[in-house]
Amino acid sequence: LATLALGLSAADLKVSLKAVHSTVKSVDDIVISAVVSNPTDKDIRVIAKNNVLDPSATKSFSVSGKDGKNATYDLTADGVYTTIPAGSSIAVNHTGLASLYDFETSGTGTFSFAPNSIFQTGPDAPAVVVDTPAVKVEVTNDVKKREFLQRRLSTPSCADSGRKQIITDSLSYARSLAGGAATDIQTHPTSSEFTTYFGGNSQDDIWYRHDIIAGDLASSGTRMYVTKIPDQNMMVDN
Repeated sequence: LATLALGLSAADLKVSLKAVHSTVKSVDDIVISAVVSNPTDKDIRVIAKNNVLDPSATKSFSVSGKDGKNATYDLTADGVYTTIPAGSSIAVNHTGLASLYDFETSGTGTFSFAPNSIFQTGPDAPAVVVDTPAVKVEVTNDVKKREFLQRRLSTPSCADSGRKQIITDSLSYARSLAGGAATDIQTHPTSSEFTTYFGGNSQDDIWYRHDIIAGDLASSGTRMYVTKIPDQNMMVDN
C-alpha cells in the first residue's frame, strides 16, 4: 500500500519539457509536452490547476519571442488534484496555445516556453517552485492572433422545449457568473481568490475572457452550431 507524502519540497518533483516539433509553420501546430516525475518513495498529491499538469485552456507557460516580450476552482474537490505515484511520472501534452498567447506582436521567429511549475499539496500549503529549463519552438509563417471565444449571441433553437429551456437558463447563468467574475477582477485585483485561481497570469487577459462570455449580447452578431443528441439534432443559432 503506497503512502502519501505529507510535505513537499522542490527536490520531490522533477519537471521536463519537450517541444513535439522544434519548427512549425503555424502557431496552431505548437505542441509542448510536460512530464512531471516523482523520484521519491511516496505518492505525491498536488493541485493540478494553473500549472503544467493542467491541459485545459489556461496559461501554463511564460512565453517570450525574439524581442524578449512576454507574449475558478474548488480546491477542496478531488477533481483538481493529481497524485503522482512514487517513482513514476505523468505526461501532459499542451495544445491549442495559439489562442492563449500573443505570438503576433513578436512576429515569426523562435519562441521560448518556460513552464508554470508551481505546485501545492493543498490550498493552504506553501507553494513549491520546481526549476525547469525552457524549450524553444520556431514559427516560420503564421503567427496571427486567434480569438479564444467569439463575441456573439447564443440563441438556442430546439424542438424539445424542455431541453431548449435548460440551454437558455444555462447560458443566462453562465453570463451572469462571468459578468460577476469580470467585475470582481477589476474591483479586487489583488484578492486571494484571484491569486489562488489565476496567480501568475495577466489580470487583463483573465478579465477579457470573462467579459467575452458575459457580453454574449445581440449587438455582438450571430452564429450557428449544431449539437447531435439521441434521436434529434439540437441547433443553436447565434
